[in-house]
Amino acid sequence: MDGGILQNCVAACKGAAMKTKRILLLAVLLSSVAVGPSDLPGCGPAFPQAVFTLKRHPQSPLSEYARGQLGVIQPSYNRKYLVAAYRHLSNQPLSAEEQEAFLNPQKTGLSNWGFSRSYKIPGLKQWLETRNRIPGVDALREIEIFGRVPDSDYQRFVNCSENSFANAALTLQERIKTFGSESDGITRWVRAQDMVFADCSSGSMIPPPAEADLPLLLAHDREYQIAAAHFYLGNYDEAEERFRAIAGNNDSPWSMIAPYLVARCLIRKATVIPGYGKHNLTVLAEAETELKSILQDEGRKSIHEMAQKLAAYVSIRLHPVERCSDICAELQDPENAESFSQNLTDYLYLLDRMHRIDIAGTCDMTDWIRTFQRSNQKLTIDRWKETGRSTWLLAAISQVPSSHAESETLINAALDLPEDHPAYATAQFHRIRLLVDSKRVDKAQKALDTLLPILESILPASSLNIFLEQRLKAARDFDEFLQSAPRATAITTDYQEYPVPGMG
Repeated sequence: MDGGILQNCVAACKGAAMKTKRILLLAVLLSSVAVGPSDLPGCGPAFPQAVFTLKRHPQSPLSEYARGQLGVIQPSYNRKYLVAAYRHLSNQPLSAEEQEAFLNPQKTGLSNWGFSRSYKIPGLKQWLETRNRIPGVDALREIEIFGRVPDSDYQRFVNCSENSFANAALTLQERIKTFGSESDGITRWVRAQDMVFADCSSGSMIPPPAEADLPLLLAHDREYQIAAAHFYLGNYDEAEERFRAIAGNNDSPWSMIAPYLVARCLIRKATVIPGYGKHNLTVLAEAETELKSILQDEGRKSIHEMAQKLAAYVSIRLHPVERCSDICAELQDPENAESFSQNLTDYLYLLDRMHRIDIAGTCDMTDWIRTFQRSNQKLTIDRWKETGRSTWLLAAISQVPSSHAESETLINAALDLPEDHPAYATAQFHRIRLLVDSKRVDKAQKALDTLLPILESILPASSLNIFLEQRLKAARDFDEFLQSAPRATAITTDYQEYPVPGMG
Protein backbone atom coordinates (compact mmCIF):
# COMPACT_ATOMS: atom_id res chain seq x y z
CA MET A 1 0.00 0.00 0.00
CA ASP A 2 1.22 3.49 -0.84
CA GLY A 3 2.77 5.24 2.23
CA GLY A 4 0.80 8.44 1.68
CA ILE A 5 -2.45 6.52 1.44
CA LEU A 6 -1.54 4.63 4.63
CA GLN A 7 -0.87 7.91 6.48
CA ASN A 8 -4.18 9.30 5.27
CA CYS A 9 -5.97 6.16 6.51
CA VAL A 10 -4.29 6.37 9.91
CA ALA A 11 -5.16 10.06 10.21
CA ALA A 12 -8.76 9.35 9.23
CA CYS A 13 -8.98 6.56 11.81
CA LYS A 14 -7.55 8.79 14.53
CA GLY A 15 -9.99 11.54 13.61
CA ALA A 16 -12.89 9.12 13.76
CA ALA A 17 -11.73 7.76 17.11
CA MET A 18 -11.38 11.26 18.53
CA LYS A 19 -14.82 12.17 17.23
CA THR A 20 -16.27 9.01 18.79
CA LYS A 21 -14.64 9.83 22.16
CA ARG A 22 -16.05 13.35 22.06
CA ILE A 23 -19.51 12.06 21.24
CA LEU A 24 -19.33 9.57 24.12
CA LEU A 25 -18.09 12.24 26.53
CA LEU A 26 -20.81 14.61 25.36
CA ALA A 27 -23.41 11.89 25.95
CA VAL A 28 -22.14 11.35 29.48
CA LEU A 29 -22.17 15.09 30.20
CA LEU A 30 -25.65 15.54 28.78
CA SER A 31 -26.94 12.57 30.77
CA SER A 32 -25.52 14.07 33.96
CA VAL A 33 -27.33 17.32 33.20
CA ALA A 34 -30.57 15.62 32.21
CA VAL A 35 -30.71 13.39 35.27
CA GLY A 36 -29.64 15.14 38.45
CA PRO A 37 -30.03 13.92 42.03
CA SER A 38 -33.37 15.68 42.35
CA ASP A 39 -34.72 13.74 39.36
CA LEU A 40 -33.93 10.34 40.77
CA PRO A 41 -36.68 8.17 42.23
CA GLY A 42 -37.59 8.93 45.83
CA CYS A 43 -37.83 5.29 46.89
CA GLY A 44 -35.33 2.48 46.84
CA PRO A 45 -31.71 2.33 48.04
CA ALA A 46 -29.76 5.58 48.37
CA PHE A 47 -26.44 5.66 46.55
CA PRO A 48 -23.66 8.19 47.06
CA GLN A 49 -24.09 11.15 44.74
CA ALA A 50 -21.76 13.95 43.76
CA VAL A 51 -23.23 17.38 44.47
CA PHE A 52 -21.58 20.23 42.60
CA THR A 53 -23.49 23.31 43.80
CA LEU A 54 -25.12 23.62 47.21
CA LYS A 55 -28.45 25.42 47.36
CA ARG A 56 -29.33 25.55 51.06
CA HIS A 57 -26.04 26.45 52.69
CA PRO A 58 -22.47 27.43 51.80
CA GLN A 59 -19.75 24.87 51.37
CA SER A 60 -17.60 23.91 54.33
CA PRO A 61 -15.48 25.07 55.99
CA LEU A 62 -18.18 27.42 57.20
CA SER A 63 -15.61 29.36 59.20
CA GLU A 64 -14.54 30.98 55.91
CA TYR A 65 -18.10 32.07 55.23
CA ALA A 66 -18.45 33.43 58.76
CA ARG A 67 -15.30 35.51 58.17
CA GLY A 68 -16.80 37.05 55.02
CA GLN A 69 -15.69 34.73 52.20
CA LEU A 70 -19.24 34.52 50.89
CA GLY A 71 -18.71 33.09 47.39
CA VAL A 72 -21.84 33.23 45.25
CA ILE A 73 -24.74 33.85 47.64
CA GLN A 74 -27.84 31.82 46.79
CA PRO A 75 -31.33 33.21 47.53
CA SER A 76 -32.28 29.65 48.54
CA TYR A 77 -29.81 29.65 51.45
CA ASN A 78 -31.18 29.07 54.93
CA ARG A 79 -31.85 32.55 56.30
CA LYS A 80 -29.21 32.32 59.02
CA TYR A 81 -26.58 32.44 56.25
CA LEU A 82 -28.27 35.48 54.74
CA VAL A 83 -28.06 37.24 58.13
CA ALA A 84 -24.29 36.71 58.12
CA ALA A 85 -24.09 37.76 54.47
CA TYR A 86 -25.98 40.98 55.17
CA ARG A 87 -23.61 41.88 58.00
CA HIS A 88 -20.53 41.46 55.82
CA LEU A 89 -22.08 43.13 52.78
CA SER A 90 -23.02 46.10 54.98
CA ASN A 91 -19.45 46.55 56.19
CA GLN A 92 -20.44 45.18 59.60
CA PRO A 93 -18.38 41.96 59.68
CA LEU A 94 -19.13 39.43 62.38
CA SER A 95 -16.82 39.79 65.34
CA ALA A 96 -14.82 36.81 66.58
CA GLU A 97 -17.39 36.28 69.35
CA GLU A 98 -20.28 36.44 66.88
CA GLN A 99 -18.53 34.06 64.48
CA GLU A 100 -18.16 31.56 67.29
CA ALA A 101 -21.86 31.87 68.16
CA PHE A 102 -22.80 31.56 64.49
CA LEU A 103 -20.74 28.40 63.98
CA ASN A 104 -21.53 26.81 67.35
CA PRO A 105 -25.02 27.87 68.40
CA GLN A 106 -25.92 27.33 72.04
CA LYS A 107 -28.16 24.41 72.79
CA THR A 108 -31.14 25.95 74.53
CA GLY A 109 -33.18 22.84 75.30
CA LEU A 110 -33.69 19.23 74.34
CA SER A 111 -35.31 20.23 71.06
CA ASN A 112 -31.75 20.65 69.80
CA TRP A 113 -31.21 16.95 70.32
CA GLY A 114 -34.24 15.91 68.27
CA PHE A 115 -35.24 12.30 68.88
CA SER A 116 -31.73 11.10 69.71
CA ARG A 117 -31.25 8.44 72.32
CA SER A 118 -31.77 9.89 75.78
CA TYR A 119 -28.46 8.64 77.17
CA LYS A 120 -26.67 10.99 74.76
CA ILE A 121 -28.22 14.07 76.39
CA PRO A 122 -25.69 15.45 78.90
CA GLY A 123 -28.13 16.55 81.61
CA LEU A 124 -30.04 13.27 81.52
CA LYS A 125 -26.85 11.26 81.47
CA GLN A 126 -25.72 13.17 84.57
CA TRP A 127 -28.99 12.40 86.35
CA LEU A 128 -28.92 8.68 85.53
CA GLU A 129 -25.32 8.31 86.64
CA THR A 130 -26.04 10.12 89.93
CA ARG A 131 -29.24 8.25 90.87
CA ASN A 132 -27.84 4.87 89.82
CA ARG A 133 -25.17 5.16 92.50
CA ILE A 134 -27.77 5.18 95.27
CA PRO A 135 -27.87 1.79 97.12
CA GLY A 136 -31.14 -0.10 96.98
CA VAL A 137 -32.42 1.75 93.89
CA ASP A 138 -32.86 -0.24 90.69
CA ALA A 139 -30.71 1.11 87.89
CA LEU A 140 -32.28 3.04 84.98
CA ARG A 141 -30.78 3.24 81.51
CA GLU A 142 -33.15 5.63 79.72
CA ILE A 143 -36.02 8.04 80.32
CA GLU A 144 -38.45 9.09 77.60
CA ILE A 145 -38.48 12.88 77.40
CA PHE A 146 -41.28 13.59 74.92
CA GLY A 147 -44.88 14.23 75.93
CA ARG A 148 -47.92 13.94 73.66
CA VAL A 149 -49.77 17.04 72.54
CA PRO A 150 -53.36 16.82 73.86
CA ASP A 151 -55.94 15.52 71.36
CA SER A 152 -53.22 14.40 68.96
CA ASP A 153 -52.07 10.87 68.23
CA TYR A 154 -48.77 11.82 66.61
CA GLN A 155 -47.61 15.29 67.72
CA ARG A 156 -45.01 15.29 70.48
CA PHE A 157 -43.12 17.98 72.39
CA VAL A 158 -40.11 18.09 74.69
CA ASN A 159 -41.80 17.76 78.08
CA CYS A 160 -38.71 17.40 80.30
CA SER A 161 -35.83 19.72 79.47
CA GLU A 162 -32.15 18.97 79.85
CA ASN A 163 -31.93 21.52 82.67
CA SER A 164 -34.58 19.60 84.61
CA PHE A 165 -32.37 16.51 84.70
CA ALA A 166 -29.18 18.46 85.38
CA ASN A 167 -30.81 20.33 88.29
CA ALA A 168 -32.18 17.10 89.74
CA ALA A 169 -28.70 15.59 89.61
CA LEU A 170 -27.13 18.61 91.33
CA THR A 171 -29.85 18.67 94.00
CA LEU A 172 -29.39 14.97 94.72
CA GLN A 173 -25.63 15.47 95.03
CA GLU A 174 -26.22 18.25 97.56
CA ARG A 175 -28.70 16.14 99.55
CA ILE A 176 -26.24 13.25 99.62
CA LYS A 177 -23.66 15.57 101.21
CA THR A 178 -26.19 16.38 103.94
CA PHE A 179 -27.85 13.01 104.59
CA GLY A 180 -25.51 10.40 103.05
CA SER A 181 -26.20 8.22 100.02
CA GLU A 182 -27.33 5.25 102.16
CA SER A 183 -29.93 7.15 104.18
CA ASP A 184 -33.58 6.14 103.92
CA GLY A 185 -34.52 9.76 103.18
CA ILE A 186 -32.33 9.80 100.05
CA THR A 187 -33.81 6.53 98.84
CA ARG A 188 -37.32 7.94 99.21
CA TRP A 189 -36.19 11.18 97.51
CA VAL A 190 -34.96 9.24 94.46
CA ARG A 191 -38.13 7.12 94.23
CA ALA A 192 -40.27 10.28 94.33
CA GLN A 193 -38.12 11.86 91.61
CA ASP A 194 -38.45 8.71 89.50
CA MET A 195 -42.22 9.20 89.60
CA VAL A 196 -41.77 12.80 88.46
CA PHE A 197 -39.63 11.87 85.45
CA ALA A 198 -41.88 8.94 84.55
CA ASP A 199 -44.51 11.61 83.85
CA CYS A 200 -42.31 13.13 81.13
CA SER A 201 -43.89 10.76 78.61
CA SER A 202 -46.82 8.53 79.47
CA GLY A 203 -46.65 8.29 83.26
CA SER A 204 -49.50 9.12 85.61
CA MET A 205 -47.84 9.10 89.02
CA ILE A 206 -47.83 11.76 91.71
CA PRO A 207 -45.37 11.36 94.60
CA PRO A 208 -47.16 10.91 97.94
CA PRO A 209 -47.17 13.77 100.48
CA ALA A 210 -44.08 13.96 102.65
CA GLU A 211 -44.04 11.33 105.38
CA ALA A 212 -44.10 12.60 108.97
CA ASP A 213 -40.56 11.32 109.68
CA LEU A 214 -39.01 12.91 106.57
CA PRO A 215 -36.44 15.63 107.37
CA LEU A 216 -37.80 19.15 106.79
CA LEU A 217 -35.48 19.89 103.86
CA LEU A 218 -36.56 16.72 102.08
CA ALA A 219 -40.19 17.52 102.89
CA HIS A 220 -39.78 20.85 101.09
CA ASP A 221 -38.26 18.94 98.19
CA ARG A 222 -41.28 16.65 98.14
CA GLU A 223 -43.64 19.61 97.77
CA TYR A 224 -41.58 20.73 94.80
CA GLN A 225 -41.57 17.20 93.33
CA ILE A 226 -45.37 16.95 93.58
CA ALA A 227 -45.79 20.31 91.81
CA ALA A 228 -43.33 19.22 89.09
CA ALA A 229 -45.21 15.95 88.57
CA HIS A 230 -48.44 17.86 87.95
CA PHE A 231 -46.55 20.10 85.52
CA TYR A 232 -45.25 17.17 83.44
CA LEU A 233 -48.67 15.51 83.52
CA GLY A 234 -50.18 18.64 81.98
CA ASN A 235 -52.14 19.61 85.10
CA TYR A 236 -50.96 23.19 84.67
CA ASP A 237 -53.53 24.89 86.90
CA GLU A 238 -52.74 22.53 89.78
CA ALA A 239 -48.99 22.93 89.22
CA GLU A 240 -49.34 26.72 89.10
CA GLU A 241 -51.23 26.78 92.40
CA ARG A 242 -48.62 24.58 94.09
CA PHE A 243 -45.69 26.64 92.79
CA ARG A 244 -47.38 29.83 94.03
CA ALA A 245 -47.66 28.25 97.47
CA ILE A 246 -43.98 27.34 97.40
CA ALA A 247 -43.10 30.92 96.34
CA GLY A 248 -44.87 32.19 99.42
CA ASN A 249 -43.01 29.84 101.78
CA ASN A 250 -39.74 31.58 102.61
CA ASP A 251 -38.50 28.47 104.44
CA SER A 252 -38.53 26.43 101.22
CA PRO A 253 -35.25 26.30 99.26
CA TRP A 254 -37.46 26.49 96.14
CA SER A 255 -39.23 29.75 96.99
CA MET A 256 -36.76 31.80 94.92
CA ILE A 257 -37.33 29.95 91.66
CA ALA A 258 -41.01 29.14 92.16
CA PRO A 259 -42.38 32.36 90.49
CA TYR A 260 -40.37 31.50 87.39
CA LEU A 261 -42.04 28.07 87.38
CA VAL A 262 -45.45 29.73 87.71
CA ALA A 263 -44.66 31.56 84.46
CA ARG A 264 -43.62 28.27 82.86
CA CYS A 265 -46.95 26.71 83.85
CA LEU A 266 -48.76 29.57 82.14
CA ILE A 267 -46.62 29.27 79.01
CA ARG A 268 -47.23 25.54 78.76
CA LYS A 269 -50.93 26.13 79.26
CA ALA A 270 -50.88 28.74 76.48
CA THR A 271 -48.84 26.73 73.97
CA VAL A 272 -49.34 22.99 74.58
CA ILE A 273 -53.06 22.77 75.33
CA PRO A 274 -54.22 24.74 72.24
CA GLY A 275 -52.30 22.31 70.02
CA TYR A 276 -49.15 22.39 67.91
CA GLY A 277 -48.35 25.86 66.54
CA LYS A 278 -51.29 27.51 68.32
CA HIS A 279 -51.16 29.99 71.18
CA ASN A 280 -53.58 31.26 73.80
CA LEU A 281 -52.53 34.91 73.76
CA THR A 282 -54.55 35.79 76.86
CA VAL A 283 -52.66 33.25 78.97
CA LEU A 284 -49.35 34.27 77.39
CA ALA A 285 -50.09 37.82 78.50
CA GLU A 286 -50.51 36.51 82.06
CA ALA A 287 -47.12 34.84 81.80
CA GLU A 288 -45.59 38.10 80.56
CA THR A 289 -46.98 39.89 83.61
CA GLU A 290 -45.46 37.29 85.94
CA LEU A 291 -42.08 37.57 84.25
CA LYS A 292 -42.08 41.37 84.39
CA SER A 293 -42.78 41.10 88.11
CA ILE A 294 -39.75 38.85 88.55
CA LEU A 295 -37.51 41.16 86.53
CA GLN A 296 -38.60 44.14 88.64
CA ASP A 297 -37.87 42.28 91.89
CA GLU A 298 -34.29 43.05 92.93
CA GLY A 299 -34.53 40.28 95.51
CA ARG A 300 -34.77 37.72 92.69
CA LYS A 301 -31.71 38.83 90.72
CA SER A 302 -30.36 35.30 90.72
CA ILE A 303 -33.13 34.19 88.35
CA HIS A 304 -33.30 37.35 86.21
CA GLU A 305 -31.28 35.83 83.37
CA MET A 306 -33.59 32.81 83.19
CA ALA A 307 -36.66 35.03 83.39
CA GLN A 308 -35.33 37.32 80.66
CA LYS A 309 -34.93 34.40 78.25
CA LEU A 310 -38.44 33.21 79.01
CA ALA A 311 -39.73 36.77 78.57
CA ALA A 312 -38.12 36.88 75.11
CA TYR A 313 -39.87 33.61 74.23
CA VAL A 314 -43.21 35.16 75.23
CA SER A 315 -42.52 38.51 73.59
CA ILE A 316 -41.88 37.15 70.10
CA ARG A 317 -45.26 35.44 70.24
CA LEU A 318 -47.23 38.33 71.78
CA HIS A 319 -45.52 41.22 69.95
CA PRO A 320 -43.95 39.69 66.82
CA VAL A 321 -43.64 42.85 64.70
CA GLU A 322 -42.12 44.97 67.46
CA ARG A 323 -39.81 42.18 68.58
CA CYS A 324 -38.70 41.44 65.02
CA SER A 325 -37.68 45.09 64.63
CA ASP A 326 -35.84 45.10 67.96
CA ILE A 327 -33.98 41.85 67.33
CA CYS A 328 -33.00 42.96 63.85
CA ALA A 329 -31.35 46.03 65.34
CA GLU A 330 -29.71 44.01 68.13
CA LEU A 331 -28.23 41.56 65.63
CA GLN A 332 -26.35 44.44 64.03
CA ASP A 333 -25.11 45.99 67.26
CA PRO A 334 -21.58 44.84 68.27
CA GLU A 335 -22.47 45.63 71.87
CA ASN A 336 -24.94 42.70 71.82
CA ALA A 337 -22.42 40.09 70.70
CA GLU A 338 -23.05 37.93 73.78
CA SER A 339 -26.75 37.73 72.85
CA PHE A 340 -26.09 37.01 69.19
CA SER A 341 -26.92 33.30 69.33
CA GLN A 342 -30.26 33.71 71.11
CA ASN A 343 -31.19 36.75 69.02
CA LEU A 344 -30.44 34.83 65.83
CA THR A 345 -32.60 31.91 67.00
CA ASP A 346 -35.50 34.24 67.82
CA TYR A 347 -35.11 36.23 64.60
CA LEU A 348 -35.21 33.12 62.39
CA TYR A 349 -38.26 31.90 64.28
CA LEU A 350 -40.01 35.17 63.50
CA LEU A 351 -38.99 35.26 59.85
CA ASP A 352 -40.23 31.71 59.34
CA ARG A 353 -43.62 32.50 60.87
CA MET A 354 -44.28 36.04 59.70
CA HIS A 355 -44.59 35.51 55.96
CA ARG A 356 -48.22 36.63 56.10
CA ILE A 357 -47.55 39.70 58.27
CA ASP A 358 -46.62 43.04 56.77
CA ILE A 359 -43.29 43.96 58.36
CA ALA A 360 -41.92 45.94 55.42
CA GLY A 361 -39.88 48.93 56.54
CA THR A 362 -39.32 47.71 60.10
CA CYS A 363 -35.67 46.84 59.39
CA ASP A 364 -33.46 47.03 56.31
CA MET A 365 -31.97 43.57 56.92
CA THR A 366 -35.42 42.01 57.16
CA ASP A 367 -36.51 43.78 53.97
CA TRP A 368 -33.37 42.60 52.18
CA ILE A 369 -33.63 38.95 53.24
CA ARG A 370 -37.29 38.69 52.31
CA THR A 371 -36.83 40.54 49.01
CA PHE A 372 -33.65 38.65 48.08
CA GLN A 373 -35.59 35.41 48.45
CA ARG A 374 -38.71 36.68 46.65
CA SER A 375 -38.39 38.51 43.35
CA ASN A 376 -39.48 42.15 43.45
CA GLN A 377 -37.53 43.93 40.74
CA LYS A 378 -38.99 47.40 41.26
CA LEU A 379 -38.41 47.38 45.01
CA THR A 380 -34.83 46.11 44.77
CA ILE A 381 -33.87 48.65 42.10
CA ASP A 382 -35.54 51.51 43.97
CA ARG A 383 -33.78 50.57 47.22
CA TRP A 384 -30.43 50.24 45.44
CA LYS A 385 -30.78 53.66 43.82
CA GLU A 386 -31.91 55.11 47.12
CA THR A 387 -29.16 53.62 49.30
CA GLY A 388 -26.33 52.64 46.94
CA ARG A 389 -25.66 49.64 49.17
CA SER A 390 -24.12 46.45 47.85
CA THR A 391 -26.89 44.42 49.53
CA TRP A 392 -29.51 45.98 47.28
CA LEU A 393 -27.20 45.85 44.26
CA LEU A 394 -27.06 42.06 44.65
CA ALA A 395 -30.81 41.80 45.18
CA ALA A 396 -31.46 43.87 42.05
CA ILE A 397 -28.89 42.32 39.72
CA SER A 398 -29.91 38.79 40.75
CA GLN A 399 -33.54 39.42 39.78
CA VAL A 400 -33.59 41.53 36.62
CA PRO A 401 -33.63 39.88 33.18
CA SER A 402 -31.28 41.07 30.43
CA SER A 403 -34.19 42.91 28.79
CA HIS A 404 -34.71 45.17 31.83
CA ALA A 405 -34.06 48.87 31.29
CA GLU A 406 -31.63 48.95 34.25
CA SER A 407 -29.66 45.83 33.36
CA GLU A 408 -26.77 47.77 31.79
CA THR A 409 -26.55 50.11 34.77
CA LEU A 410 -26.38 47.11 37.10
CA ILE A 411 -23.69 45.44 34.95
CA ASN A 412 -21.55 48.57 35.21
CA ALA A 413 -22.14 48.78 38.97
CA ALA A 414 -20.93 45.17 39.36
CA LEU A 415 -17.77 46.10 37.43
CA ASP A 416 -17.01 48.84 39.96
CA LEU A 417 -16.77 46.42 42.90
CA PRO A 418 -13.21 45.65 44.07
CA GLU A 419 -12.08 42.02 44.03
CA ASP A 420 -11.87 41.84 47.83
CA HIS A 421 -15.47 43.02 48.35
CA PRO A 422 -17.71 40.30 49.85
CA ALA A 423 -20.30 41.01 47.10
CA TYR A 424 -17.78 40.57 44.28
CA ALA A 425 -18.33 36.94 43.28
CA THR A 426 -22.13 37.14 43.40
CA ALA A 427 -22.21 40.39 41.42
CA GLN A 428 -19.86 39.03 38.74
CA PHE A 429 -21.89 35.86 38.36
CA HIS A 430 -25.04 37.86 37.61
CA ARG A 431 -23.14 40.30 35.39
CA ILE A 432 -22.07 37.41 33.21
CA ARG A 433 -25.56 35.91 33.36
CA LEU A 434 -26.95 39.12 31.89
CA LEU A 435 -24.27 39.20 29.19
CA VAL A 436 -24.97 35.60 28.14
CA ASP A 437 -28.73 36.07 28.20
CA SER A 438 -28.44 39.18 26.03
CA LYS A 439 -26.39 37.19 23.46
CA ARG A 440 -23.18 39.13 24.18
CA VAL A 441 -21.28 35.89 24.35
CA ASP A 442 -17.93 37.35 23.31
CA LYS A 443 -18.03 39.83 26.23
CA ALA A 444 -19.04 37.04 28.60
CA GLN A 445 -16.16 34.88 27.39
CA LYS A 446 -13.61 37.65 27.87
CA ALA A 447 -14.99 38.40 31.31
CA LEU A 448 -14.77 34.76 32.32
CA ASP A 449 -11.24 34.44 30.94
CA THR A 450 -10.27 37.28 33.27
CA LEU A 451 -12.34 36.14 36.24
CA LEU A 452 -11.67 32.42 36.44
CA PRO A 453 -7.93 32.63 37.27
CA ILE A 454 -8.83 35.02 40.11
CA LEU A 455 -11.79 33.06 41.42
CA GLU A 456 -10.13 29.63 41.28
CA SER A 457 -7.86 30.59 44.17
CA ILE A 458 -10.54 32.10 46.42
CA LEU A 459 -13.84 30.31 45.76
CA PRO A 460 -14.97 26.93 47.07
CA ALA A 461 -15.97 24.37 44.46
CA SER A 462 -19.69 24.97 44.98
CA SER A 463 -19.37 28.62 43.84
CA LEU A 464 -16.67 28.06 41.24
CA ASN A 465 -18.78 25.43 39.50
CA ILE A 466 -21.45 28.05 38.80
CA PHE A 467 -18.93 30.10 36.82
CA LEU A 468 -17.73 27.00 34.98
CA GLU A 469 -21.32 26.31 33.99
CA GLN A 470 -21.49 29.82 32.56
CA ARG A 471 -18.27 29.16 30.65
CA LEU A 472 -19.92 26.05 29.27
CA LYS A 473 -22.87 28.08 28.00
CA ALA A 474 -20.52 30.64 26.43
CA ALA A 475 -18.33 28.05 24.65
CA ARG A 476 -17.51 29.04 21.07
CA ASP A 477 -16.78 25.53 19.88
CA PHE A 478 -16.80 21.92 20.98
CA ASP A 479 -13.25 22.01 22.33
CA GLU A 480 -14.11 24.95 24.62
CA PHE A 481 -17.25 23.10 25.69
CA LEU A 482 -15.21 20.07 26.74
CA GLN A 483 -12.58 22.23 28.42
CA SER A 484 -15.25 23.85 30.61
CA ALA A 485 -17.15 20.65 31.34
CA PRO A 486 -15.20 19.18 34.32
CA ARG A 487 -16.41 20.08 37.79
CA ALA A 488 -14.91 19.66 41.23
CA THR A 489 -17.28 17.87 43.61
CA ALA A 490 -18.54 20.08 46.42
CA ILE A 491 -19.68 17.11 48.51
CA THR A 492 -20.51 13.44 48.07
CA THR A 493 -23.61 12.36 49.95
CA ASP A 494 -26.68 10.15 49.96
CA TYR A 495 -28.80 13.30 49.79
CA GLN A 496 -28.85 16.23 47.44
CA GLU A 497 -28.30 18.61 50.33
CA TYR A 498 -25.81 17.62 52.98
CA PRO A 499 -26.90 18.47 56.54
CA VAL A 500 -24.29 20.69 58.14
CA PRO A 501 -23.51 19.43 61.67
CA GLY A 502 -24.44 21.91 64.35
CA MET A 503 -25.85 24.46 61.95
CA GLY A 504 -29.48 23.69 62.42
